[in-house]
Amino acid sequence: MKLVKLKYRTIIDNDWELDDLSLNPKINLIVAQNATGKTKTINAIAFLSRLLKEYFGDNLFPLSDLECIFNINDRHSLKYSFKTIFTNNGQNLDPKVSFIEKLHYDKKLVLSRKGDEAEIYSMKLKEYVKISPPSNKLVIQVRRDKIEYPFFEDLIDWANGLRLFEFSSVSPIMFKKTESSDIGKLLNKLPDEQKKSVIDNLNTIGYQIEDIRTLKLNENDFVVILREKNIQKDIFESQISQGQIRALAILVFIEYSFHFNNISTIIVDDLGEGLDYERATKLGKLLVEKLESSKIQFIATTNDSFLMDVIPIKYWNVLHREGNVVKSFNYQNSKELFDNFAFTGLSNFDLFSSDYLLQKT
Repeated sequence: MKLVKLKYRTIIDNDWELDDLSLNPKINLIVAQNATGKTKTINAIAFLSRLLKEYFGDNLFPLSDLECIFNINDRHSLKYSFKTIFTNNGQNLDPKVSFIEKLHYDKKLVLSRKGDEAEIYSMKLKEYVKISPPSNKLVIQVRRDKIEYPFFEDLIDWANGLRLFEFSSVSPIMFKKTESSDIGKLLNKLPDEQKKSVIDNLNTIGYQIEDIRTLKLNENDFVVILREKNIQKDIFESQISQGQIRALAILVFIEYSFHFNNISTIIVDDLGEGLDYERATKLGKLLVEKLESSKIQFIATTNDSFLMDVIPIKYWNVLHREGNVVKSFNYQNSKELFDNFAFTGLSNFDLFSSDYLLQKT
């Protein structure tokens, strides 16, 4: 299942609002000036996946209004929306929340909820069932059944299959190790064929590596060791350059995602940060080549002009902020503009750095 539309508003960041983000089911590059909302957009998608799986208690939700559309396959879709209602308008330290929710399976309304009153369509009974969920929990958090409500399982499967990779947080010494960026642990799980693929990919983008392995420190910690061509001594994880370890981390994670087939969506913040021109452009081309033929939806943010010039603009979302409202220009909602730009002879980066899109709207 792929996320193809997203809009949201949050009262926490001064009523920050994202309007009409259209996503390609394959590859997406979100570009924008600083302080426009790239990371907020990535975080909103990541938070949605957590929200569908977890209960956060009566805390202020980063997302107060959200609407999203998923394509389940070529024939079916889900449209889900919720609105968070705050007691005392969210101004006190311990606000209470309740929800308005709607869920459409194709064009059929299968969930309608306001506060503690809801109707949900049972696929087993072929009729609507009235329920009274706790006002501070989403219906999906308290009412799951694979036979009666399979549409909820589609949402949960999407949430379970999403991973966030923070590219700029990876560095040689004491970088933040998350499930996605713990290179040693992921590399240790890969079979030899996939490790060879990682080596080949590193060579493709300009790092002359002939071997890669891990050293087990304890049950949960593994150190990465590289051997460069024509160099006799091994290179331990702490000695690897920042750019190289970031490239290694994303390539290991992509290979891991392909092999274990339990990851359906990868979101990456600050892709290409810290890489030089040669490595950034080659990494961009390599990722497009690998991901276009995969079943994974890839969503990344960047300000890297090198990457922008090698990733086709049909995969772009250009964010533009006016006050607290962020609009997105993309191939889905501005096809003619993007097609016409392709005939200007300008570089991809010029689409981002110029006011071409704003002049034409």
